[in-house]
Amino acid sequence: KKTNANIFFVDYMNISLRQLNRCDCYVIIWCLYQMQGLLYPQGIIGQALQALLIVWALVEAKEYFLPNRQNPPLLKATSILLFLYCIYGIHLLVFNLYGFASPHVYLQTFLASFLPFFLFYRYLKIGYLSEYRLRAYVFLFLAVVIWHYFKTEQEMLLVVRKNGGNFEEVTNNTGYEFLVLIPITFFFYRKPLLQYSLLCFFLLMIIMAMKRGPILIGVFCFAWALYLNIKAAQSKKHRYLSIILGLFVIVVGIAYIYYQMSNSDYMARRIEDTKEGNMSHRDVLYLGAIDLIFNDTSIVHLLIGRGAYATYSLLGNFAHQDWLETAVNNGFIGVVIVIYFCAVFCFVSFKEKESLPKQIHAAFQMMFFIFFLKTMFSMSLADMPCFQSMLISFCIYYKDETVS
Repeated sequence: KKTNANIFFVDYMNISLRQLNRCDCYVIIWCLYQMQGLLYPQGIIGQALQALLIVWALVEAKEYFLPNRQNPPLLKATSILLFLYCIYGIHLLVFNLYGFASPHVYLQTFLASFLPFFLFYRYLKIGYLSEYRLRAYVFLFLAVVIWHYFKTEQEMLLVVRKNGGNFEEVTNNTGYEFLVLIPITFFFYRKPLLQYSLLCFFLLMIIMAMKRGPILIGVFCFAWALYLNIKAAQSKKHRYLSIILGLFVIVVGIAYIYYQMSNSDYMARRIEDTKEGNMSHRDVLYLGAIDLIFNDTSIVHLLIGRGAYATYSLLGNFAHQDWLETAVNNGFIGVVIVIYFCAVFCFVSFKEKESLPKQIHAAFQMMFFIFFLKTMFSMSLADMPCFQSMLISFCIYYKDETVS
């Protein structure tokens, strides 16, 4: 039984090659997989690495991903959700009603998104993963996300130019990846200069990505982090330091936004689109998905949906909103299971707050906040990176330990 919040922190140590464990190796392989296109050409090597990661998690954490009464509530909810996606993925592999060229991608995507929950939970249980190691991994994750940013930007610019456009800037979906890294900065609260440097960098990259959802959520998360750091400061010195560093980040952010507005026609247009309520074609997708749900007389479609990737087949694109995507593909049963998962995630994130330091508990709450809002604006369930799964596993493990 762990009740002392101080046990959450471990002494500083150096990770040498001799000290690498299976968790370190898994994270390194995940990073190598994510760096395809830079370290090696995209194709068979990347596919082999992803297959290895999925098989690794299945073998290592097999006793946790099956529903079990002894598992923590959020882990059980994750098992049920993953079981749902496995059924639909296997059905797509066997029948492939919509004639997809790569029907395995649906199952592969959700396995890659949810299996790390169970793997990292197991590694926490046996001591392979610690708060120190998570802090060390952050810099690997940051390198991956920065690479994703520039890779995505180049790919999207090529698409724009092929379609006859001459833009030099594009909206970059990697803004969500930088957003998910924000809660991890709470693990550096004992080093405020580093924490605020990371916060400042993440916010600037989110603004550069010009994705409106991450910008709005990121500004709120920064204000939340600043408030909690000031409130939880152990001395006047730390409180004043938080205020000064927070003001510095705000000034840098405002200055950067002003600079971009003065020099970037694309950002000016994005701001104008926001004022005019332009949803970048998402309103068309939303209305199409709603029409598929409510104007369908089939009880079968209502209960279990139209099958994996039905939105993509019938609308020409994904719904770009998890709840509509789930309602069309997985029906009423799927929506109920996602609601159950979110409800358990929320409950676990907000209970037992006295058992952990305020900043670390806030990281869990903020992760839920980001996850839930992303389900409203984008596709969160099928796109959870390794570092998001790792932090949620911390939440599952330490919350479970405090009440066991």
